Amino acid sequence: MSPNTTGPRAVTDESIEAVIARQRNARAVELLLNEHPTLPARTIVTTPDVVHVIVADPDDLEPWIAVRGGEVHVSPEWEDVQTWTLHTTTEPATDGSVTLVRVSTVVVARVEGVLPEVRAAVSR
Repeated sequence: MSPNTTGPRAVTDESIEAVIARQRNARAVELLLNEHPTLPARTIVTTPDVVHVIVADPDDLEPWIAVRGGEVHVSPEWEDVQTWTLHTTTEPATDGSVTLVRVSTVVVARVEGVLPEVRAAVSR
């Protein structure tokens, strides 16, 4: 059976590839979370390119840093708030590929309550 190539529900090779990539990324992060059940992951949003993990508190970045390493990027301040995002990856799969993971939280600007381990991972 050939894919539907007309109409509003047309399926293209790219959309099938995107679905497969999204599923592969979701599975990779699911395996990581199963292997490390203490990693916080309040919300997970999977795309074909990256998995976004939203955590509730800046301190929730520390377990991710301890397990996977990476670098924290801080967004520009807007209305006294910044987004802190850890750029990391999953373990390499058997084919050597990794899934990009972005673990993000909101931080009130100019507040000193962030763990030193998290501050040390901030890219300069």
